[in-house]
Amino acid sequence: CSSCKESLEDQCSSINNEDNSTINNLKEKLSLISNFQEINLEKSLTLAAEVGTALLQENDELRQQLHLTKFEKSFSELELEDQLEESSKKIEKLINEAN
Repeated sequence: CSSCKESLEDQCSSINNEDNSTINNLKEKLSLISNFQEINLEKSLTLAAEVGTALLQENDELRQQLHLTKFEKSFSELELEDQLEESSKKIEKLINEAN
């Protein structure tokens, strides 16, 4: 149904918006750090942990998006099968009426 599709699209767009803001924040941090010649080990490890966490989050969000896309595909396939079945019945009915 159309409300199901809209709900799925809303979920996908919110996932993308959250993901982009996290990645943009990390890009800013990396660019600031790259301007410094020397960085201490603690800051380096902290940044590596943040990047790792962001990558795990992105991976999880992409898996969710893939799941939603597969669901949409299955839903669309079922709709098409129903339409095909209805069309076949109409064709049979018209053929029977013509005979």
